[in-house]
Amino acid sequence: MASCTLGRNFCCVQASTFKTPQLLKLSGVGDKKVLDAHGVPVKPDLPGVGANFRFILTVGSAPEAGKSYCTVFTALTHPFSSGTVHIASSDPLSAPNIDYNVLDNQIDIDVLTHGIEFARRLVATDSLHGIINEIVPGPTVRSKAELEDFIRKTIGLVFHPIGTATAPRRCFRGAKGASSIPC
Repeated sequence: MASCTLGRNFCCVQASTFKTPQLLKLSGVGDKKVLDAHGVPVKPDLPGVGANFRFILTVGSAPEAGKSYCTVFTALTHPFSSGTVHIASSDPLSAPNIDYNVLDNQIDIDVLTHGIEFARRLVATDSLHGIINEIVPGPTVRSKAELEDFIRKTIGLVFHPIGTATAPRRCFRGAKGASSIPC
């Protein structure tokens, strides 16, 4: 979904986490290396456009059909790993190149590991012990290496992409005559 806000000296266009950086780059606002590779004139060089792409990460189990039980999962709402959204060509109808770059930062794995360990302590309390049994990753998965392997194999993404056009307005001072800036 796209929206446009008109001001006295600007037009603010929002076209989604994926399309906003594509629109800006096709208009010449973005990373000079990426724009030059596709023959798009640069005005100005702003490498941050399309960077800092993030998703909410989850680890846990999904309910099975026909079963009654409680499921606990860990969610990382502010990951340190970030991906990119770049133009694939100068054709505005072609889809952008999206690199999710999930779990690139060890801090994300460490936080998710602590989340699993916390969930285990929670279900081991007197109130829940005997009511909730661990199925995934399983009680035999204990070492940091085993938990990291489990996280890498089962990581999930909550569809809430953010961060690809968050440059403050001062970054656009070099965009003389620019008719669009990200909000």
